[in-house]
Amino acid sequence: NEILRNIFQNLGFGDISDEDLDILVETGDGDKDGKISLADFRNMLPMSGEAGGAEEKPAAAAPEKPKEAEEEAA
Repeated sequence: NEILRNIFQNLGFGDISDEDLDILVETGDGDKDGKISLADFRNMLPMSGEAGGAEEKPAAAAPEKPKEAEEEAA
């Protein structure tokens, strides 16, 4: 739990209580071994197939210029 506590402190979340750490581990521990393994962590990510994967969004198109701006440029 100290590693997880340090990670949250380094991310700027301040002090995390033991109770909060226990809840975080319990929530993220998919195989219920008391640890968050790499597989558990990957399953928490939105891009993971098992976690309801997020679809990739198309890149936003550049905003169109008003016709008046095009006519002035010509």
